[in-house]
Parts: sequence; C-alpha cells; structure tokens
Amino acid sequence: MQDVREPPSPTSEGDRRVLIVQWREGRRIDSYGPAPSGRIGAEQADAGASIDLAHDVIETDAQIDGSIKRVTRAYVSGLIAHCRDDGTTYVVLRGKRRR
Repeated sequence: MQDVREPPSPTSEGDRRVLIVQWREGRRIDSYGPAPSGRIGAEQADAGASIDLAHDVIETDAQIDGSIKRVTRAYVSGLIAHCRDDGTTYVVLRGKRRR
C-alpha cells in the first residue's frame, strides 16, 4: 500500500495528494483521493482508476484500442516504481471477525 503524490501524467500536474494502493495478493491497484479535507478515506475511492493486474494490463499502446480500463505493462511498472520510491509501505493485518 502506498501513500504518494500523484505521478505526473497527461491529465495531471502531479500536485494532488492521492492514495495508490497496490494489493499484491488481490493483484490490483486502487486509487483514492484527493480529499477536500486532506484526509483520504474510502469515500474518495476512484473505481474508474482501479487496475485489475490480471485483466487490464496489456503490452502495447496499440492494444489499448480505445479502452478506458486497459493500461500498458510499462505504465504499471512505472506506477509501482513511483510508489516504491516515493511512497510509504503498510502491512495490513487481518483481524478477528466479529459475529
């Protein structure tokens, strides 16, 4: 899980605070934020920015073919590297379930 400044992209200057979460076990990347209060929570989940690493990642830009969900392997690698280099890693421990 990474708490990072948004990486610069064609639609961003990289100045917004977002939470980019790489769930290794779930094989996905989720994005949250920004929050007007500065505190990012579940209500800032950006479902449209989620990346299913098993289904949404392709090799070339040509394979995107107008899809708003597909991203290239190079993009994902860059995003993960950005998180690794500039983010904070968290370990989430599973708690006991309440009945």
